[in-house]
Amino acid sequence: MTYYFGSVGGGVWKTIDGGLEWSNISDGYFKTGSVGALAVSESDPNVIYAGMGEACIRPVMTSHGDGVYRSTDAGDTWSHIGLDESRTISQVIVHPKNSDLVYVAVQGDQYTASKTRGIYRSFDGGENWEYQDNTTNRDLFGVHFVDSKIGWIVGDGGILLHTNDGGNTWRHQNSGTDQTLLACHFSGLQKGWIVGENGLILHTDDGGKNWSSKTHITRKTLRDVMFLDSQNGWAVGENGLILFTNNGGQNWQVEQIKVTENLLDIYVNKWISCIVGAHG
Repeated sequence: MTYYFGSVGGGVWKTIDGGLEWSNISDGYFKTGSVGALAVSESDPNVIYAGMGEACIRPVMTSHGDGVYRSTDAGDTWSHIGLDESRTISQVIVHPKNSDLVYVAVQGDQYTASKTRGIYRSFDGGENWEYQDNTTNRDLFGVHFVDSKIGWIVGDGGILLHTNDGGNTWRHQNSGTDQTLLACHFSGLQKGWIVGENGLILHTDDGGKNWSSKTHITRKTLRDVMFLDSQNGWAVGENGLILFTNNGGQNWQVEQIKVTENLLDIYVNKWISCIVGAHG
């Protein structure tokens, strides 16, 4: 079982035995060490994109990056493919059927107004990038595409953006909150979930036209959410928090683990599940 992990200050790591042993695969190729986002192409697993810069904002300092790197040989070698001035990249999304079509969410400078902040798209594997006008200068933290046309972006101050033309244009949607939103996931065209600060969980049954807030069972910040299907889903967050639902988010329960570090990202499918977090 092969997994990849992007670390703060340590580059990209890879395991081929389900996590028993890990090896660094970016030393000698990356000019900066902190990885904000990783994405492996579904259509060609040899293609990997790494967005650089520490995406989780800290009050004292955050280590910045130098753009995007790409590997076409499962991490054996890497090439720098642009967005040098992005400083911080919080998410990378690769089209499930085209490894050359990729979207990047750029935070830019996290502590001031940033000209590079926004969404970028490449049709040719990063040789050329185009800025996607998203009509906001707020920090953007999460992006999810339901298919090749329909996508969502969440961010600071309850910002919620929607596209139905593959990212050519974006329009504002009403999330019903001014709290920071950090991640979103749809299990189909109609059912979606958003998580954010103070244990916030939002849910839609009508394709994002209306969002409702679920009863808080925690005040800890939730960093990511993913659903295996319309009923079974997980959310992860601060201090080792894992929430699970088996009824589409009607109710959530805490799953106990012996971890107190912040959990930042989750991936699940029928066969495996993987969660990554702070400090390895």
